Amino acid sequence: MVVISDSGFMPAQITIPRGATIKWKIEGKNLHWPASNNHPTHTVYPESGGCIGNKLDSCRGLKSGESFSFEFDKIGSWGIHDHDSAQYTMTVKVENESKNPLGKLFGNFGSANAKKVTDSRDIKHLVLFSQKQETNLKYFSQNITAEETATKAFDICSDLTGTKFREVQHCYSEVFYFVAKNKDQKFAFRAIASLVSNPNNPVKACHLMAHGVGNGIYDKNPENWQDEIGKASSECSYVEIHGILEGYSSSGNNPFDKNRIPEICAKNHDPACYHGLGHVLIVQMGNDLQKAAKLCYELSAQGASDNCQKGVFMENMIGQSLEDHGLVSAERRKFFFNHLPEFEKLCATQTNPDFIRACWTETIHASVTKFHGDAGKVFEFCALAQTPDAAKGCRLHSLAELVPRSGFDPFKAQYICKIPVTNEPGFEGDCYYMIANVIMANSPSKLGQATNYCLGLDPEYSGACVATVKRQLRLLKAQDPEKAVAICHNSWALGQTVCSNN
Repeated sequence: MVVISDSGFMPAQITIPRGATIKWKIEGKNLHWPASNNHPTHTVYPESGGCIGNKLDSCRGLKSGESFSFEFDKIGSWGIHDHDSAQYTMTVKVENESKNPLGKLFGNFGSANAKKVTDSRDIKHLVLFSQKQETNLKYFSQNITAEETATKAFDICSDLTGTKFREVQHCYSEVFYFVAKNKDQKFAFRAIASLVSNPNNPVKACHLMAHGVGNGIYDKNPENWQDEIGKASSECSYVEIHGILEGYSSSGNNPFDKNRIPEICAKNHDPACYHGLGHVLIVQMGNDLQKAAKLCYELSAQGASDNCQKGVFMENMIGQSLEDHGLVSAERRKFFFNHLPEFEKLCATQTNPDFIRACWTETIHASVTKFHGDAGKVFEFCALAQTPDAAKGCRLHSLAELVPRSGFDPFKAQYICKIPVTNEPGFEGDCYYMIANVIMANSPSKLGQATNYCLGLDPEYSGACVATVKRQLRLLKAQDPEKAVAICHNSWALGQTVCSNN
């Protein structure tokens, strides 16, 4: 993947194996026309055809969101330029190697599954790293522990110089793609737990890391993607499923027609599967929000369409997958929180009660960032919703962003539940158990702290709080019983409240 923007090519140099395909994605206000050197005859690349000199030519200026792909079958170093802005150039070096660029990086890493991954998928992930980082990635093919993996992940993402990463957590997501692909799901999540416990690591939320795990798991076993959804870990709120679904849709597949939608989450009916489905549906529908949200009604399981629609609206706002598919610009994705007034207008103009609730619920990703984690201001924004149901969903969902900003410390986060809200007599109790739910879903090793927090609440609130801790522990035990036993053992004094007979 190479981006052509109003400031040129990124990256400006790339080395690929013979037979690999490069996709030029267009961004910016101006038209851009990738073509072989020299300008304006386009005759250097030795493959006849095309519209001017050879086949390495998009043949017209492309607008933002459009793309041009070309498979390089000739070994050599080939100059490329933008015919509409000829001062912008890049170089593609084609080497006579295996079509799988990971072959050079990892060898076969003991698995025939490496050959199942397409060249474009590999390049998409590798191109984000600097050359130094790419060299360090081979570390994950070695016989190492989860703790050593976490240390190496921290080292790789401590310096983003020369990379295309927006932020450290984006780097971690891509690193755990390679971890999961080399190891397995359980190993990856144990490494994530070790990484987030590192006091020097600024990223405590594992959402994007789990997304990377799902992408890697898909590429490791693409033929059995639905089985992998069924085995997805409950850690990090089942976000691994989103990564698996994104991996499937990004690999040129389109199973999301109206008749097949009910089959996608057949092996895992957790709300996170339907939420992840919403994220990919809007991509498949070309960012047509209304069309994608209506498709969610094809789901009949309880709460499925609601969670799917929330995924649709969230993706429309944050634009992570939409950017990857060229449907929004990199600038729109990076500064999505500055578009909060647009999101408010979007929600205010909805007339379908389900869409109203889903829209306002997902505004919190932008509002929490825009208001720098000020829960009071976020709640005031939520109060603008045209229905009490939407306002409540907005406030409760904001805990998913606010609790991580408290370092996943329930005692620091519980002040949020005391913020006065109107017409919501049950909000305080719901808020307490949501805090416990967020903590356990992201950091199950905090079992003791979460249990102590729940037991310290007033009796009218503590029961529901303890129940959500037990639920999250049961989910983890089903996925990784050894880890669940270890967590209970390390938190034996307080953990017995939720570990015994669980």
